[in-house]
Amino acid sequence: MAPGIYIAIPEDFLLPNAPTSYAYHIYRDGTPLPRPIARGLHGVVIVEDGGATVVKVPFLQMIVDNGRKFESDRNKLTPSLESERLVYERLKGTTGIARYLGPVGEGFRLEYYPHGNLQQYVYERPEASMHQKRRWVIEIVELLARCHEARVLVYDVSLRNFVLDKEDKVHLIDFAGSLLQPLDTNMNELCDLGCSVKLDMLHLGVVIYGLGIWSDFDIDCGVEEEWPDPASLPSTAGVLYGSIIRACWEGRYRNIGELQRELHHPKSRRNARAKANRQSLSFEAKPSQISAKHHPPLANK
Repeated sequence: MAPGIYIAIPEDFLLPNAPTSYAYHIYRDGTPLPRPIARGLHGVVIVEDGGATVVKVPFLQMIVDNGRKFESDRNKLTPSLESERLVYERLKGTTGIARYLGPVGEGFRLEYYPHGNLQQYVYERPEASMHQKRRWVIEIVELLARCHEARVLVYDVSLRNFVLDKEDKVHLIDFAGSLLQPLDTNMNELCDLGCSVKLDMLHLGVVIYGLGIWSDFDIDCGVEEEWPDPASLPSTAGVLYGSIIRACWEGRYRNIGELQRELHHPKSRRNARAKANRQSLSFEAKPSQISAKHHPPLANK
């Protein structure tokens, strides 16, 4: 199969605020393509090998229903997927990173995690136990630490990018916006295109908060210059690891190691256990979510 695809789409796709659902998908040789499980700005993800793996491939051309064609800019799309592939190459074999299985033409292949992501889990399942939430938080923090150790700024740290295996362990996926740094980079001082370790940890705080309140919460901040006023963010009082979340939002950690030390501090563990005990004894009303942005679950990228 040719790794690039043609995509037939409704004509109104080109109109403002038009729906983005596709009519059908075909490979360049005309072979029908299974409906992608995820799509992004640069490509789509399709399941192959009987559900064992997925392949991410770039958009190459869009065919509008009336026969007009919209050519994608391959000079932009292919290098973008190539940058993501290089991140997977750097992180290959790292515990908790989606298993990378090598390049496929202009795309690449990954192990498939059919059990969904944390965003879907939060939307579709009953609230997890405090023990499970603590386990996920620890796994996520360790994953981000491994990425920073490998000199990768993740950038898109969000619930939808943590997929679950059959044992409900998290794996990080989707490095489309990630920035690969030289191995001798001082990550504490790095700010690349407005992205930094502190920005990753700002969004890490968002992920931890979302697990704590069992809702998909988001902060609109793509670069350090857009850092929100911490006073405008919800209270973290009574939320699991609330003091750590607040420190992330206030940019108080210089690196992920400082966060890890606080996470594993006996006082932090005692507070987490105490909250778990209170939750098991009585129902607790969730904190105000007025400032939260709620999103429908997205497919894994």
